[in-house]
Amino acid sequence: MAQQKKDYIALHIKMDAPLMRRLEEYCDEAGQTKTMAVERIVAGFLDERDAKKDGGEKNNGNDK
Repeated sequence: MAQQKKDYIALHIKMDAPLMRRLEEYCDEAGQTKTMAVERIVAGFLDERDAKKDGGEKNNGNDK
């Protein structure tokens, strides 16, 4: 069975060369493509940020 095509939007960026080398090394070690690694890294960062934001709103005494 063929894999379903992913809905995507292309991202084109310029990245600091040492940071790109670190990303490439990470990808090699993890056996991931850069796309897969960046998606997981960004998703993890945003999930953590949202969790902190949601937690802060719940603990600030302004629950409605």
